[in-house]
Amino acid sequence: MEENRCEGYTVNRPKPKERRKGTLGLWPIPPIFLGVLLSLFVYRSTRPQMRLAADPPAKFLVGRPDWGAKRREAEQRIARAYWDCAVEVIQWRYSYGSILPPTPPAEFRVDAGTLPKAAAAPESRDYYWQRLRAVWPVAWKEVYGWETGWFFEPLKYSWSRVVKGL
Repeated sequence: MEENRCEGYTVNRPKPKERRKGTLGLWPIPPIFLGVLLSLFVYRSTRPQMRLAADPPAKFLVGRPDWGAKRREAEQRIARAYWDCAVEVIQWRYSYGSILPPTPPAEFRVDAGTLPKAAAAPESRDYYWQRLRAVWPVAWKEVYGWETGWFFEPLKYSWSRVVKGL
């Protein structure tokens, strides 16, 4: 209680609040900072990537006009098997924008167990390799994928250096 000497009455004033030691009154900054860091991590991890389309282009599946219906259906299955091989194996060996070599690599093959015998023949393999080379530049599409290697690879490298040093 204070007494106001000029007016002659007493005023009830609360004590001023004491500042906590060590907080500096900055409590909203860490959540904001964490939010910004999380946003940057998500932005950097969802970058566009070029991948071969899951379905082959029509130009890859085009058959010859002299083929009958049965042969055309068998060739469609063989073409699909070679395309699946390109999606699963070849796109990881030869990236977007690269030029495919004139001869097929050893990895470009199909399992002839479920396909006609002609599927594993060298002529068939060469034929579909040339078809793949023809559609390679236009068969790609841009997809957004979750890729965190940019963050974790340096950490793995640093950790391996620390472990080697011990």
